[in-house]
Amino acid sequence: MHRHDASQPAVAGYASDLDLFLAGGFGGFCLTLVQSPFDVIKMRLQLSRQPEAVPLNAPQVIRNIVRAEGLRGFWRGITPPLVTAMPLYAVVMGSYDGFRHGVQQLSGRPRGDLRDTAVAGALVALPTTFLYTPIDRVKIALQADGRRLSAGLPAEYRSVIDAVQKLWRSGGLTSLYRGFWITLARDVPAWSIYFVTFSAAKRVLSSSDAVLDGSVPLSPGASLVAGGLAGAATWAVGMPMDTIKTAFQTNDSASYRTTFRAIIHASGWRGLYAGFITSVIGGLTGDAACFTGTEALQRLLTMARQ
Repeated sequence: MHRHDASQPAVAGYASDLDLFLAGGFGGFCLTLVQSPFDVIKMRLQLSRQPEAVPLNAPQVIRNIVRAEGLRGFWRGITPPLVTAMPLYAVVMGSYDGFRHGVQQLSGRPRGDLRDTAVAGALVALPTTFLYTPIDRVKIALQADGRRLSAGLPAEYRSVIDAVQKLWRSGGLTSLYRGFWITLARDVPAWSIYFVTFSAAKRVLSSSDAVLDGSVPLSPGASLVAGGLAGAATWAVGMPMDTIKTAFQTNDSASYRTTFRAIIHASGWRGLYAGFITSVIGGLTGDAACFTGTEALQRLLTMARQ
């Protein structure tokens, strides 16, 4: 999941929607850059739970990457999510705000009701899945190439463009959107639980109505705690589908059912949570980078306007 911190910090005198968009997009850029090593490790752990694969733990995966690819291997496949960080941020936060207002008007419940938050969060998956799926497809294809390098084989894809061209030739849009339905099945509950957990954490961490309605931000520490709790809850819900998605997108001859059965047969139910701890740690680190990057650019833009 390309998760963006919902707790974008505010700076006194900061009022431009364009500045907010730019700063939030830069925060998403920082998050993607910092989170990439954890994402690569998670993906390798997931693929090691497939039939005929040797089960690996995180230290073993790290050693294999460093030995075969060097430090650059931890950022393999980062280009697609990195260059799309800003528009993805706009879609996530823009669609959530729109759905939240729409759901609230239909339900007639008070602002901030967690039931409305859950519905609005789930609806975010509808537009984002259309954007995430081809980006993830290319990213995972590039990341999976690292296994070939670890085995002493040449990389299948020379670049992002080469990966896109080969995936397109193998099946056009159907190939690029392979994994769409499992991504949607992952993200509907995942986005819902993310926004619900984050909103609930805000209520616990602050009794100020100004904080709860978003007019005043949480402190940096409270934002990171709320974001970390939301991220952990998100992965707890979405990890099984994410593991199936990764295996499905790296095996063009498999179906969802055969992919699921293969993981269970090879590693049991625990195999569906391969890389969970790595993802949670990566989420905390990424949230810190997102918050820091967003706040830094906000301040720079505010100073430039003065």
